[in-house]
Amino acid sequence: MAAHRQPAYTGLDTGRADLSVTERLTDHTVILPVYHQLTLDEQSRVIRSILRAAGKTDD
Repeated sequence: MAAHRQPAYTGLDTGRADLSVTERLTDHTVILPVYHQLTLDEQSRVIRSILRAAGKTDD
């Protein structure tokens, strides 16, 4: 994740660092919800959404 793009860092100078690779990877990455309170229903919803996006379901 490109942390420098997060609202908390708005307006801060990133210096001369070339973050183009980080930005490109962030732009082409899916970040899945993963946390200990994720319910089975929520897990199923995430899985169904991924399958739908991949064209692997008839939904």
